[in-house]
Amino acid sequence: MTPRLDTIQVKGDLVSFRGRSRGQTYQVYYQAKTEQEQQYFTKLDKSIRLTISASVEKAETNRNFNGFNYQKYLKTQNIYRVVTIDSISQIRETGKWDIRRVRRKATLFCQTMFPHPMASYITGLLFGQLGASFDEMRASYSNLGILHLFSLSGMQVSFFIHLFRKNLLRLGVRRDWVTHMQLPLSYIYAGLSGFSVSVVRALLQKMLTHLGVKSVDNFSLTLLILFVMMPKFLLTTGGALSVFFAFVISMLGGSLASLPSYQRKVSTTLVLTGAILPILLLAFYSFQPFSILLTGVLGGLFAAVLLPGLFLLFLLALTTGIVIKEINYLFVYLEVMIRWIESLLPRPLILGRPSPVIFLGMLIMTGILIDSWRHRKIRYLLILSLFIMSMFTKFPLVESITVVDIGQGDSILLQDRFNQQTVLIDTGGKVDFIKRQKWQERQTTPNAASTLIPYLKSRGISQLDTVIITHTDADHVGDLMVLLSEIKVKKIMVSEGSMTNPKFVATLAQTKSDIQVAQVGDQLKLFDSYLEVIYPLTQGDGKNNDSLVLYGNFFQTAFLFTGDLEAEGEAALIANYPTLKVDVLKVGHHGSKTSSTDAFIKKMRPTIGLISCGKHNRYQHPNQETLDVLQRYKVQVYRTDLQGAIKFEKKGKSWQIRTVK
Repeated sequence: MTPRLDTIQVKGDLVSFRGRSRGQTYQVYYQAKTEQEQQYFTKLDKSIRLTISASVEKAETNRNFNGFNYQKYLKTQNIYRVVTIDSISQIRETGKWDIRRVRRKATLFCQTMFPHPMASYITGLLFGQLGASFDEMRASYSNLGILHLFSLSGMQVSFFIHLFRKNLLRLGVRRDWVTHMQLPLSYIYAGLSGFSVSVVRALLQKMLTHLGVKSVDNFSLTLLILFVMMPKFLLTTGGALSVFFAFVISMLGGSLASLPSYQRKVSTTLVLTGAILPILLLAFYSFQPFSILLTGVLGGLFAAVLLPGLFLLFLLALTTGIVIKEINYLFVYLEVMIRWIESLLPRPLILGRPSPVIFLGMLIMTGILIDSWRHRKIRYLLILSLFIMSMFTKFPLVESITVVDIGQGDSILLQDRFNQQTVLIDTGGKVDFIKRQKWQERQTTPNAASTLIPYLKSRGISQLDTVIITHTDADHVGDLMVLLSEIKVKKIMVSEGSMTNPKFVATLAQTKSDIQVAQVGDQLKLFDSYLEVIYPLTQGDGKNNDSLVLYGNFFQTAFLFTGDLEAEGEAALIANYPTLKVDVLKVGHHGSKTSSTDAFIKKMRPTIGLISCGKHNRYQHPNQETLDVLQRYKVQVYRTDLQGAIKFEKKGKSWQIRTVK
């Protein structure tokens, strides 16, 4: 297998890259066995061929509704299998030279020569590779809606092409020769940027402009060439946004041409931001209104100062070895300013993911809006229509209960229609049992950041009325602070026993939410009834048998949510609620054999059992003993490890069950 050098990423002991073997491209993962091996891949800038022993499988599809589909994403890159390397038996240098190797050498040169964070800005703005060290700031730029400033596109292309043409023309080279010489330069720069769709699109449009093809004709021909070169480019968010930007500009160029320069720039920014709203909602579920202002201000700084300045510093270091490290303080101050701005501004406006029908309607309305921009009354009417459509996304029309697939743990969302009431039972969280050496430590994304939070945002939820923490185990509460960093929470409900855990109490003290210590009989108004606390009966220790147990009879269906309740707690429930009957049971402790005793299931007689557990989890949940008990009493079982997220949606007078898989 031959790795593609410019795709190598090293995070702790995890090495990933895209590799070619027998004419096919694969996404490859490898766990480095030694620190020397890790450093080898970190500094690798020579073409090599690997002889490996590995397993090959399809990538994971989405496990939550509206979740990220890794398999679908890889297909847009013409990758259909994931390779996990077990061992490497031989590494052989091939001496092969290509433009991607040049890109790899350039980024390694920057990371070696320049200090952090300056190095990230150079590699990001010149070569489109920000690197793992930029992850923390990436979140801040993303929250402000200005991460696109690092997306290589028209800004970089205009700078480099203008610089190239201007200098050659000053040297007396004929204009037609310069245009012909622009083609190989475009290929080189496309390669140095990783052949990203936005750069290729911008380079094509520049080339066609200098060949005399203008306006809509320019865009149409560019689109045609892109379909030939990259047939799947519109299936990526970056490709769709880049092409849509170009479409809007080509359509509105004449309408805004008569405006003064400043007004034209402001109007273009406003129109572009509004026009891409449907795609932003489909991909990210949110929109930062202040991104319009920030793009105008910081976009000018990036284009007029940072890009040319960093290019000169890179050339100086490359040709002379001189690095002016003192300038790094400017980037430190820039990041301080970005964090300060982030602290001042409100969080992005979460509108949710539009349904296919609403998304199509928004696209049609946007097209008509662009075409009718000169007619003021029609313009305002269409803008109002777009706003109303986004509200349908923000406020779902039907009630739902979703067991979110957060891996090994629990997180259940109860969402009333129009978001009148939103209740979350547990947040999930990751338990890390592996002790790593320093070189093996990885910068990992919190579990909720890739599972629970995107799902909440896709449902238009920017605020939760109540978060119920059933008990203090990490797989139920570990991601509470991560959740609070993205979603406002009015009230957190906990058991009395949980307040005996000093670490948990310290975590609660960091929140800005009201804390309610739950008592048996406490009720939350929800749907057509109440969600009621029915256990624990006395103060416990905040562990499994002290889990808050919640009962609700919603639309003639009785639900029981049991946290990690085990046999002892189940016996107490039977003794204190002898007439309690259940239709839908959230099976205790992820289907462990310590829960769901024969006596409990026989007494409750649920028709449906919900098991939240991680795929291939280390505990082997659910245990076969539990599955046998559920089968004995003819309980229909739904499992997140096999079926992904499980959703109950209100249909008529009853619930309809859907699963992701």
